[in-house]
Amino acid sequence: MLGVAALRDGNPLHLHWTPLAIGCLLYLSLAASVGATWLNYWLLERMSATALLSMALVEPLIAALLGAVFLHERITLNAVLGGVLVLCSIFMITISFQRSPK
Repeated sequence: MLGVAALRDGNPLHLHWTPLAIGCLLYLSLAASVGATWLNYWLLERMSATALLSMALVEPLIAALLGAVFLHERITLNAVLGGVLVLCSIFMITISFQRSPK
């Protein structure tokens, strides 16, 4: 991606970097990447891998709800039904079944 960006936009050191752009870059690199990776490994020590990985299924649902609350985006009936199916799938993934001895 760095090669494509350099071909498309040129040398990133010659671009005009505003303080807002630098702040956004620092946020995305530190909070969104390093922080999220650290939190992922911290949670992995405290919960099962299945439960942790199933949390990724909820992220689009949370993003849609936050968009509706803060940006006044419309949530359609199909989105609601999709969200219900996502929640049902997470429930089915994380539920513990009693296994009978063989």
